[in-house]
Amino acid sequence: MANCIFCQIVSGNIPSKKLFEDDKVMALLDIYPANPGHILLIPKEHYTFASEVPSDLFAHMGVISQRMSHILVTNLKAAGTTMIVQSGQDAGQKAPHFIMHIIPRAENDELNLAVPTNNIDKDDIDELYGKLRPLIAQTFPGQNLEEIEEGEAGSEEEGEEGEEDEGEDEAEEGEEDEEHEDKPDELLDKIEGLI
Repeated sequence: MANCIFCQIVSGNIPSKKLFEDDKVMALLDIYPANPGHILLIPKEHYTFASEVPSDLFAHMGVISQRMSHILVTNLKAAGTTMIVQSGQDAGQKAPHFIMHIIPRAENDELNLAVPTNNIDKDDIDELYGKLRPLIAQTFPGQNLEEIEEGEAGSEEEGEEGEEDEGEDEAEEGEEDEEHEDKPDELLDKIEGLI
């Protein structure tokens, strides 16, 4: 897209602080960062909104952003990272090019990116749930709503009966977590191998 600054960066017409590039994406050091070390991960092909990005490319960007996050935490000693996708002007998107932001965080950095919690009427939630479930089931074939509802009913009953055994379950889960613990690099390699 000729009037997109990020397309111009990809084509080499505008200089950038390029950190990474492959055949699908480019990672840039943001020159107007939310915090020092803020990375912009962009697809080389022009897409404006998240819904336009092909699934395989979105997944690839997820792997790259995860690795970038790992670098920021382990090598720049960031306390954590905030990873953001803003899709649409009302969602805070400023550029007409899809971007994944990887922002290093520091203790007391005063960068307020917390998602607020709002009290919504139970009837409104139930109405939204009733609208969204069938749409999501259509998007992901194989979803049997009746089986899901039966499973939810069963889990609510188990929740009431199983409160006594909760401590034992948590101890068993902790042991399982220890058995399946992998190093971050190994996990990243496994994830990338799936894509």
